[in-house]
Amino acid sequence: MSTKYVIRAAQIDLNRQYEPMSFIREYIDLLAGNGYNALILYIAWRVTINSHPWQVPGGSYTRDDIKAIVAYAHEKGLQVIPTTNLTFVNSLTRFPELKELMETGTRFWGSHRGNFCTLNPKVYEFIENYLTELAELIPSEYFHIGGDETWDLGFCEHCTKDGFDFAKECRLYRDFILKVHAIVVNKLKRRVIMWDDMFEYYPSVLPEMPRDIIMAHWVYDDDVTVTRGHFGNRHREHRLAQYEQLGFDYLIAPHARCSANARTFTEYAADGKHLLGAIMTTWCVHLRFMYKAFPAIASAGRLWAKGGDEAQHFKEAIADLLGVDNVQLTSAFRAFSEELMMRLSNYSTSWLATMPFEGLSYGAYSKHKLILAVLKEHQSLVTNEIGRKIVREVIISMELGCALFDLKLDFRRLITNPAKEGTFASSLALVRQRGNAYAALWNEWRPNIEPNCIADWLENFLKGAEKLAEQFRSGNYLRILFALPNAYGAEMATISLLENGQESVLAQSCFKGGGTFYERFFPLEASQKKPEAVKIAVKGYGGQGVAHVAMRLNEQNIKPCKVSVDGQVCNEAYILDDDCKFAFLGEPDSTKAWQNRPIAEQVSSVTVYF
Repeated sequence: MSTKYVIRAAQIDLNRQYEPMSFIREYIDLLAGNGYNALILYIAWRVTINSHPWQVPGGSYTRDDIKAIVAYAHEKGLQVIPTTNLTFVNSLTRFPELKELMETGTRFWGSHRGNFCTLNPKVYEFIENYLTELAELIPSEYFHIGGDETWDLGFCEHCTKDGFDFAKECRLYRDFILKVHAIVVNKLKRRVIMWDDMFEYYPSVLPEMPRDIIMAHWVYDDDVTVTRGHFGNRHREHRLAQYEQLGFDYLIAPHARCSANARTFTEYAADGKHLLGAIMTTWCVHLRFMYKAFPAIASAGRLWAKGGDEAQHFKEAIADLLGVDNVQLTSAFRAFSEELMMRLSNYSTSWLATMPFEGLSYGAYSKHKLILAVLKEHQSLVTNEIGRKIVREVIISMELGCALFDLKLDFRRLITNPAKEGTFASSLALVRQRGNAYAALWNEWRPNIEPNCIADWLENFLKGAEKLAEQFRSGNYLRILFALPNAYGAEMATISLLENGQESVLAQSCFKGGGTFYERFFPLEASQKKPEAVKIAVKGYGGQGVAHVAMRLNEQNIKPCKVSVDGQVCNEAYILDDDCKFAFLGEPDSTKAWQNRPIAEQVSSVTVYF
């Protein structure tokens, strides 16, 4: 990178988590001291103003709060860019007054993602009033409108009553963006920034977009060498080259959970003619705090402001944050920051009962133990208050992560030999202890802000783990070796037992395991008799591979003997062998299923007999 970035921004996600004003000032100080010139204020709907008078659970900011944030940022030399998301508005679905503005259907399963009905004229009246009022509070050259993850577009009766096809879905997205763009440009006199991922699904729409839109291109891979799709089959393309050709200015947008992401993304973007700068994104901080991401945020800001050697910027950022230049501390934080940070939302009973085919990662576990040892030994050297907070969060969160690893190891032992479950109870107690320590930081760093999401997660996880362990103590279980080459697919699988001509659902989910092959264990009742068969039925996006299905009943290992199929299935006989050959169910082309909704709804199944 030979030139400075015009926009050097970092985001704060106040939509998902209300933060105290004291922390927001701390965050602004961090950005101002590390090369940034803009704050992406993702306020979304967590504000109480005339056009949005409703209180959001967890707290809302007032007009005076927003003015205070803007004033402090300006004092520190930062432009504040107001940011909402007009295509992912699930937090608005809780308000009855706005119900008529919303889509009523959903592309996926469970709760709606929350999209406006783009054919409802009242939607644009609401948006214009809201954007206008927010813009008055936050003066800026730009307005970030979101635009990403528009999963539920065109599902309500209003959108489908005159027939529906993919071309209409494309037009709905195009026309919505164009109408919002007109509001921002013509009334607010600002330039639009938007997330660009939906153009993967609607590629024909991109050339029709106004060239004054700034495309914020987010890629969260550890090592960015090309644009990989954010969903589906992860189609590879050179999106930035496409923007250069079409004449769009663009921003790169890495994630603060991994310093390698920002570094390699910057290298990949190089010195594009239309590259305006970067946004360091942060999301979903309701199950953690932002302090442990500060080193990655600080080093990226310095790199974007000065260019040069990123490793040297990281070293200097750590020294300034901690108040000490120590090679051991720098090395420990480098090792910690280079891989994706632990996300508590990933830890659930499903995670406990899912085992990687090639086993647990003892190497990563040992690395975390080493980082912990270094940080604990040298934390007394840290002199800055902000550095002490960073070290505290990293230590406490990594201790929790190690305790969760131990718990999973003991859980696997419990499944395979319930008579000798070993230290599961003590491992569970250690998770509680470490989790309570992490939750206690909430009362210190987010005082009087409810709910304590970390404490809530902990209680739900512990209750679920205890219940699941009790179910597995029968010693009876179903074991399925899944194969998911396309880890980003979304295939809903229903697993049923067939007994005496009756079908009973055992489990239903989009099963994923973090890799291509993974085993999922499903507990069976102590009184369970051998069923005639197990049926696996799928529908959705990306298909689902099944390599093997087996059972453990009354201390006997039971293997399959025959397989029948219905719908789109190939290589079903492979399920009979306990190896990595796999049958595949459903349509493997996610794009094809996205563009033709009946394909996504088509059910394909295998019935495995015992």
